Amino acid sequence: MSSCVYFKFKSQKDYQRIPFDGTGISVFELKREIITLSRLGDGNDFDLKLLNAAGDEGMQFRPLTLALRSILVLTNPNRI
Repeated sequence: MSSCVYFKFKSQKDYQRIPFDGTGISVFELKREIITLSRLGDGNDFDLKLLNAAGDEGMQFRPLTLALRSILVLTNPNRI
């Protein structure tokens, strides 16, 4: 069963689509797919903060993101 999640960065106008198999995708895999699709390098210099499309609910600590969800992505620099 093929599903998808829609995401966009706060500065973008349109959503992009990430397809995956099953009914959910782990937050780690979703972040990795966003970094790869957006060509953001290796992801060591920043972290992605995922919010629902309304922008009020963090998704950092959820094990799975359900299919057909719209996500807003924010970048946070890593602090040493």
